[in-house]
Formats: sequence, C-alpha cells, structure tokens
Amino acid sequence: MKSYFRGYEITGAPPPWTGGLCMAQTLNTLDYFDLTVTSFDESFFHIFAESLKFAFNNRMKLVLYLDSLGPFALIEGVGALVGRP
Repeated sequence: MKSYFRGYEITGAPPPWTGGLCMAQTLNTLDYFDLTVTSFDESFFHIFAESLKFAFNNRMKLVLYLDSLGPFALIEGVGALVGRP
C-alpha cells in the first residue's frame, strides 16, 4: 500500500494487515496541520495522538464492516479511506 506525505512516498503493508492503513491515514490527517511551527510540546503530541486515535477508530469500523462483505470490498474500502479528494 502506498501513500504520500509532503513529497515522500510511504509504503506500508497492504490489506488484510492494517498497519499501512493506519499509518497512511494518520499521515494524511497530519498533513492538514502546519507542523513546521510546532515544536515538540503538548500541542504537537495532542495533534499526533488525536490523528492516531482517528485512524485506529476508522480502521476498526472499516475492517469490521467490510469483513462481512468479502475480501475485495476490504481492498476497495481501504483505497477510498486513504485516498484524497
């Protein structure tokens, strides 16, 4: 599974493993924040923790729902989740 974050190509494990999915969605969420002005203080760790929480929550919803629909639904759903508009 490939994702892009600020000009870098990030490669993670594809489905059925969900580590790549969580990593891609976390980075996509962090891309909306200006982390260049944020030092490693409470606000940075709060943003990072909330991004991880969001990604793992979506992973659980997606995997539990799409698992009942079959393996190809899981692959299509992951593509929709980490894609950008």
